[in-house]
Amino acid sequence: MGRIFFVLLFVTVSFVGAYAETISIENDYIYIGVHDKTARFFMKTKEGDPKTKSDNNKKILLDKTPPTSITVLNIDGYITTYGSADGSYYFRPTNHDGKIITDWMIRGLVIRQILEIVQGTTTALPDTMLITYSISNISGQKKSVGVEIILDIYLGDKDGVPCSINGKLIDKETQFTGANIPQYWYSLDEGDKANVRVQGTLINPLIKMNPDKVIFTKWQRLFDYPWDIEADNSAFPKGKFDNAVAVFFDNKSIPPNGKMTYSTMYGLFGANIFTSEDMNASVVCAETISQYPFPLQLSIGNKSGRELDSMKIKINLPEGLKLSAKSKTKAETELKKVGVDKLVTLDYMIDADGKIESALSGEIVFDISGKMDTISANTKAKKVISMNPIAEAPKEPEKDITYYQGLMQGEWMTVSYFKYNSSKLTPQIKAELDQAAEVFKQFPKGIKIKIIGYTDSDGSEKMNKKLGMNRAKAVYDYLTKNKKLPKSMFVLESQGEDSPISDNNTDDGMSENRRIEFQLMIED
Repeated sequence: MGRIFFVLLFVTVSFVGAYAETISIENDYIYIGVHDKTARFFMKTKEGDPKTKSDNNKKILLDKTPPTSITVLNIDGYITTYGSADGSYYFRPTNHDGKIITDWMIRGLVIRQILEIVQGTTTALPDTMLITYSISNISGQKKSVGVEIILDIYLGDKDGVPCSINGKLIDKETQFTGANIPQYWYSLDEGDKANVRVQGTLINPLIKMNPDKVIFTKWQRLFDYPWDIEADNSAFPKGKFDNAVAVFFDNKSIPPNGKMTYSTMYGLFGANIFTSEDMNASVVCAETISQYPFPLQLSIGNKSGRELDSMKIKINLPEGLKLSAKSKTKAETELKKVGVDKLVTLDYMIDADGKIESALSGEIVFDISGKMDTISANTKAKKVISMNPIAEAPKEPEKDITYYQGLMQGEWMTVSYFKYNSSKLTPQIKAELDQAAEVFKQFPKGIKIKIIGYTDSDGSEKMNKKLGMNRAKAVYDYLTKNKKLPKSMFVLESQGEDSPISDNNTDDGMSENRRIEFQLMIED
């Protein structure tokens, strides 16, 4: 009985002692602890990314006693560390309504440290710590104050894990200042196969003041030079080393009874939640194919909650099929910057690869890969189809030139009413050209159409020749560029003011003469 009592007493004393040293807040995703004697903080995951178990209960800021993530203050040139014996506590670390709040006093300043859990900027989950220092000047004199927040990164069981910005690894001591400071940086414990991924946010609506400088370096360098440090671009050593990030806010004047607020954010990186499940893909086409080529459409949705840097798609066709030359999409294609909730649709035309003499079945497979920063995910989309034999299509009877002469009838043969001294195509002219294009699409290769430009009689003969050619050229451009007719089909000519079809002495007659005409060219 005595032995049982001893064990219970030991557990109780140990629990009380541990509680006295660490004040904490937590949720399902992260845990934040503050050492009550120094107000220094550390951090670890709990569930972390809900989609993976590999980052559960991992360190993301070193948790030594006391912790090594510290905040340095420059007060009128005097350098000190928040929570040190240089000052005194007015309010020791306390969990107050889900925030850990500490008030520390030094040289006429009351400096409040607030640690709280907020929504991550790239995960949309409450998995990020907002670190805030609210500094009140009660001295009665103006004070110059600068702040440096140092984060000692430690992911899982790994130290010396370099950071990255916009997919680029920072492998040497580097600093960013002013407008060059990025919105966020991140660090992974194992590159593309990372188990733990963290992110520091530097610019965000929750951050009232943007930092003036950010340095990526070794922790020892920041400890040895707690304020006056500039990055020297020295390469980080290979293997184990202790890296850290320092977020600087330059000295700024705080008047008597004035207040200044400095903050930064640190938590889980949004690429954690990018998996193959975030790319929803589906294939639409007939299940039984009897005519070739046939259309097929692939639809892919980005459901990751973040913009993808790129997406690559490759189509794999079964034996008996090939990609048609008429397909709008190539066999392999890459898309850049696929937005959040963006639905991408790709249209394909699939043709028979040779003659299909008997019924076949096969599976069309799409390989799809997406990339977000340094994280890649892959998925597939499949469609099983049945292919019927190709029926011999009846040959179209040959058509002599008389047939095409017959097609060259209709109101669109002469397109009038260009504006005065202009070759610009009006909506009415474009509508008539659309009718002409539908007729020209029926013509076989080798038949040529002459586009002749005309003007009214106003102006010099030379000027009208040029204007007539400009009108013919405008029509040619519309038919070849907008209606996709072959350039080789057309020959351009200008008659200028010659051969009027109406009276140039009236406004209506001049409008009719400002025209183009189509003529079928028949070679002898």
